[in-house]
Amino acid sequence: MKCSSVQKWLSAYVDGKLDFWRQRRVGKHLRNCDECQIALKREQEAVAAVQQLVSHNPEVDARFRARFAARFQELRRREKEETRPVTPVRRWVLAGTLAGVMAVCAIAGVYIVHSRIQPVDEKELLLNLDLYENLDVIINMERMKGG
Repeated sequence: MKCSSVQKWLSAYVDGKLDFWRQRRVGKHLRNCDECQIALKREQEAVAAVQQLVSHNPEVDARFRARFAARFQELRRREKEETRPVTPVRRWVLAGTLAGVMAVCAIAGVYIVHSRIQPVDEKELLLNLDLYENLDVIINMERMKGG
């Protein structure tokens, strides 16, 4: 995973809102990337500071809380839209693409096989058949002599 992708998902990662596989991939990247670990620490500190400010400080203005909650909900909604699973329409597009690729491969295979087949001269074919028939007669005669 690229750093830009990981940093895009950090907020959802901190909140535990990613699906299992994305959570695992982001975690793996974070274990190996110092830059993203720093960004993760900043994200965790920001979340902790905002939670502390909003929940434990009685001096925080009620309007600020309402605006913050609305903005937070909007960001969560956007995050959910971005983390949507593959839709049925996208699945059909993927399936159609795969079927198209398979058809192209099949056509290419037929073309390759067909291009390797050499045209046969009819006279040469009849001569070869004649030789095989004669060979069969000779083998049968040898068997009769031996038997």
